[in-house]
Amino acid sequence: MREPIHRRLQQLSDAYGSILNFSWGIRGVLLVSYPSAIEKCLSKNDLFFANRPRLFAGKYLGYGYTSIGAASYGPLWRNMHRVTTLEFFSTKRLNQFLDIRQDEVRLLLKNLYQSSSQSFIKVQMESKLSELSFNVIMRMIAGERYFGVEVDNPEEAKRFRNIIREIFYLSEASNLADFVQFLQWMDYQAYKKRIITVQKKAYGYMQNLIDEHRKKRNFPAPLLVPHESSDDCNIGGYDVPRSTMSIINAWAIYRDLTIWENPTSFNPERYESFDGEGYKFLPLSWGEELALGLDLPIE
Repeated sequence: MREPIHRRLQQLSDAYGSILNFSWGIRGVLLVSYPSAIEKCLSKNDLFFANRPRLFAGKYLGYGYTSIGAASYGPLWRNMHRVTTLEFFSTKRLNQFLDIRQDEVRLLLKNLYQSSSQSFIKVQMESKLSELSFNVIMRMIAGERYFGVEVDNPEEAKRFRNIIREIFYLSEASNLADFVQFLQWMDYQAYKKRIITVQKKAYGYMQNLIDEHRKKRNFPAPLLVPHESSDDCNIGGYDVPRSTMSIINAWAIYRDLTIWENPTSFNPERYESFDGEGYKFLPLSWGEELALGLDLPIE
């Protein structure tokens, strides 16, 4: 399938229907491109679709499928969800780090002003907002800035940025060995070697942060208990076998003329009266795994 994948998937849905079952190598795939079908996936059958497919990236970058982005739905995942909800996203915790967010926004605005004070220039806001997010997160975790011009430790910041860049690249890249079984017997395109290399760098970096924090707080090591679940289910009259990857093509839904009027025009006001009916709009807060803002294909 040629890039961009979401457009190719939309063409398949237009040709064969809003619920489509096909295979990517050894993996079965369920493509859902209509709100009523998505509602059946994310409401009645949300637990069935809560797991992640077990890909190489989850194994080597997700601590053997035990991180919150790779763990199967079960006691481990629910415990991590509870911890993140209470420790990271509670009102008290968010208010505690309000000064950090405000300071990072001020630095971003200052940088934009300095760049455009003499004349108009084009700015890639995607990268700026990404840097803003990472700086907020890392100041909450480690108390240091790693992105932008005013970093606290340039050498350490460069090391961290290189690790993050490689992780994002390998996580987003399509690894054929995840879908073609015989390629698992060899290191196709040296993917395994590269991901193990960046795994060691990332684990070493994060372990240093954890060790420093434990010395200050005297915390014990956490106990991780992986868990798997899911069984066969029925979606809108179609039987879906266990371990099927589901892909919800939100891009196709937002451009469906039968759902939205002038879907390709810039009209953010269209969402003002949104009441959640019909799953026409998919914020990152619906479904078990989607509640954490994870929008990768789910198992």
